[in-house]
Amino acid sequence: MPHDETAAKALFGKAKVLLDMKDYKESVETFQTVIRRFPKHEHAVDSYLSISEAYLKQFRDESPDRDLLDLAEINLRKMQIDFPREERIGEAKKNFVEMQEIYAQNLYETARFYERRKEPKASLLYYRKIVTQFPDTNAAALSKQRIEALTNPQKDSISSISPLERALALREPLQESNAQIAQTDEVANSTEDTR
Repeated sequence: MPHDETAAKALFGKAKVLLDMKDYKESVETFQTVIRRFPKHEHAVDSYLSISEAYLKQFRDESPDRDLLDLAEINLRKMQIDFPREERIGEAKKNFVEMQEIYAQNLYETARFYERRKEPKASLLYYRKIVTQFPDTNAAALSKQRIEALTNPQKDSISSISPLERALALREPLQESNAQIAQTDEVANSTEDTR
């Protein structure tokens, strides 16, 4: 079937060119055509991987969109079903995890915006969404800290301030102690001088 081989290569090449031109929608549709028409061809696996790359690039280039994240997850699942022993599934998973991290970080920045505007209820909504929907992200770990600080402000007031403020707050008692020691030394020196 030399005709099929040529057609698969041509379609795959077209999809790659579209991806390079950042025509994400058309490239994904063309990769999906390769998968549908040539499901056992080596370019079918390559197409699944290229689709995950296209979604990731679009996610980075444009604003993080939940629909793209969902489409990337569907693509990953289809790849796992169609090619369960494929070694390169890890690449598609890595792209998907990176998309989750970007999306969760975007939600985290929104939560911080509401927190700075003194709207804790709105910020808590976003923090909790991150923790429940994206528990394995860095943003989820940060969100857990923010939830704790907002829901238990008396428990640990120092955790609710910025790292710079925290560092300054921790240094002040030390500086005060040094000043007190200096005063004590001065008093001791002055009493020795009067003797």
